[in-house]
Amino acid sequence: MSNKCSTLGLWFYCAFSFFLVVSSVTEVKGEQTSRPEYWAPQNPPKAHYKIECSINPANGFLQGTEVISFKNTSSRPMRRVTILWASDGNLEIISNSKPVSVIGQIKDSTVSSRFLMELPEPIIPDEEVSLQVKFSVSAP
Repeated sequence: MSNKCSTLGLWFYCAFSFFLVVSSVTEVKGEQTSRPEYWAPQNPPKAHYKIECSINPANGFLQGTEVISFKNTSSRPMRRVTILWASDGNLEIISNSKPVSVIGQIKDSTVSSRFLMELPEPIIPDEEVSLQVKFSVSAP
């Protein structure tokens, strides 16, 4: 029973770990350089999550959908966000009916990675956005 509970706990950790980091933002500098300037708002936007998932511990499979809603509370447009997610899982994100692109990944020493995502359109200050997320993870 204890092993089953710890497996279930690990799946929940994986499912909800990527919802924690939606604060890293970028803006591209002027034409003199193609290197982006990375910045994080002093007061990152608070996000609201609606998550539905199913877990099959016998098969080692977790899948679900979620909606992440937040408002750009900074004074600058937000073009990119960082999400913490299981590095071997599948993740698909849609914003305003357009796909969100993964443009970078930093692997963690655990099962998770930080994914840098570029939004299809910048979120201007005081604008609200909802990201539609489909995810799945399988493990032995």
